[in-house]
Amino acid sequence: MPYGTAEGEDVTCRALTAALRPWRPKYPATPVSEYVVHGHPGHNLLKASARAGLLVMGRPSTGPRLGGVARFLLQHAACPVAVVPHG
Repeated sequence: MPYGTAEGEDVTCRALTAALRPWRPKYPATPVSEYVVHGHPGHNLLKASARAGLLVMGRPSTGPRLGGVARFLLQHAACPVAVVPHG
């Protein structure tokens, strides 16, 4: 489905909700906000960091290197950033 369409956004929202579903019962006291935003990930997450207590980002599990977005946010985010390896 084309990027930026209502159908594509709905699929993305459902995937995000499904990914978080197993974690909610394990940590019921932890508030989590879900947003799907189009645009540059670094700039969008930087903006979100102003209202967040913690940004949690994933990274590939192989290798010690961080991606450009993670490095950018570790330097500029308004809140702590946790970079967690996948898996």
